[in-house]
Amino acid sequence: MKRRTAYTLVELMAAMAAASVLTAVAIGLIVTMLRSEGVARDHIRQSAVQGRLADQFRRDVHAAEAIDIDGSGLVWTLTLGPEHEVTYRVESNRLERTETGDPSIQRQETYVLPPDHTATLEMLEPTDPPIVSLSIVPTSKTIDAKPRPTVQFDAILAADRRYEEPAEEEDSTEEETDG
Repeated sequence: MKRRTAYTLVELMAAMAAASVLTAVAIGLIVTMLRSEGVARDHIRQSAVQGRLADQFRRDVHAAEAIDIDGSGLVWTLTLGPEHEVTYRVESNRLERTETGDPSIQRQETYVLPPDHTATLEMLEPTDPPIVSLSIVPTSKTIDAKPRPTVQFDAILAADRRYEEPAEEEDSTEEETDG
């Protein structure tokens, strides 16, 4: 009996078909992983932006003496001291923060909100001390039949000022001494 030293055409075609199926599955997995990685990267980036916004917002509100919300609710001005203000302005899917001090702009930042979201600010009623709430609200309630959450950051107005000594007033009462 002769030993065979070559492969038949059927064997080669079967091997090529198996390799093609494995290659197609591998390419499909790679494409799916790249898409998932992109979605995860966007989610991480958006979480980082919201985290930075929350920290900055809370620092500003805690340091503020007063807050002024315009009639439209789209511009909020926090007074941090004499000639020192921070203004938050909502524009489409952005929130702009501008810090001014003795009439020049000291710092300006833009926070990009998630797609189809907007920001709102409100004072929670009635609380003492006042609580200011920044909410990132979806403009549509669902996407792909999934509910979209609202993200809310709360801060106590003038929390950093609660331990300040009040201005001294002249005491009109005299201490009585036993004589």
